[in-house]
Amino acid sequence: MPKKSIIAILSAVVLMVVASVTLVFTIGPKTSADSEVIETVPVEYLNLTNYGKILGNGSSYGGNAFTADGITWIQNHFQNHAKYRVEIPEGVTHICSYAFHGCSGLTSITIPESVTGIGNRAFDWCSDLTSITIPSSVTSIGDEAFAYCSGLTGITILEGVTSIGDHAFEDCSGLTSITIPESVTSIGEYAFRDCSGLTSVNIPEGVTSIDQGTFFGCSDLTSITIPESVTSIGHNAFRDCSGLTSVTFAENSQLTSIGGDAFSGCSRLKSITIPSSVTSISYAPFKDCDKLTEIIIHNPDLIDEPGLAEYKNSDIVRYEGSTEPATPVENQSTINNQNNSALIWGIAGTAAGIVVGIVISKRRRK
Repeated sequence: MPKKSIIAILSAVVLMVVASVTLVFTIGPKTSADSEVIETVPVEYLNLTNYGKILGNGSSYGGNAFTADGITWIQNHFQNHAKYRVEIPEGVTHICSYAFHGCSGLTSITIPESVTGIGNRAFDWCSDLTSITIPSSVTSIGDEAFAYCSGLTGITILEGVTSIGDHAFEDCSGLTSITIPESVTSIGEYAFRDCSGLTSVNIPEGVTSIDQGTFFGCSDLTSITIPESVTSIGHNAFRDCSGLTSVTFAENSQLTSIGGDAFSGCSRLKSITIPSSVTSISYAPFKDCDKLTEIIIHNPDLIDEPGLAEYKNSDIVRYEGSTEPATPVENQSTINNQNNSALIWGIAGTAAGIVVGIVISKRRRK
């Protein structure tokens, strides 16, 4: 077959493919969600090469809101452009990484029940976005998916989501509360870091780990309940939660380890009871907890853990049901005797030094 004929056939196939997936974006004004459609613009360019997915390029329509028909994947061609309101049509199954990254003028987003996943940084830096509902069809929220959405005040996550990625809602400083559904079993590192307006949050039964820095810097958080299923609290998990006054562990807690600086900087925390299941406490978990006057433990071996070493000879650590310090009385006596001996020898040494000094001084005068 002649080369020109082959090219002609291939060109015809390409045109057929493009025609079969032509997308239409509906542009609406910055008003209510049911505002009248003012213009319909066909998409003139399709990128069919990126990871083999069908992608719409809305970048040439910056400044407007988009709805689209026929998309099964939404990729990053909207980033920094979509504004006002976005309605994602039924049939879209995945919102890919960076899909609406940096759309600072985006105020509203509707996610249909067909969506099963939200990719990494899909909506990060959408600073004007005020609320979001994650439908029950979604099973995973990617890393940094809504990070730095400072205008976000409300999040509804419906039952169905199983994992929340690392830094997913970091620095959503306007967020005041969030209800995490019972279906969630994994909350990533620094997921809610610096959500400084967050006053309440629930950790569902089924979560096995509170990872590193999950609630770092949630300065308005006043209380937290750790469910039975949690076995570890990571480094910096509640660091600088300066408003935290109450930490409650489930009665049959399975917690075994507390990471370094886990509660460091919780300056209003006065008392904490560590479950009997805990066998490991890393370095300085209560550093800069200036008002902490009571750490109640059940396991006597914990007193030798790095995290409690600094309290070993103080009266802050004690056993459950006891008013006496956890350090054994005989050890306290030994410590006191050692201190007294040191004081006596110190005085004696000082006196001897004075005598020697006087003698040497007299000899010099002669």
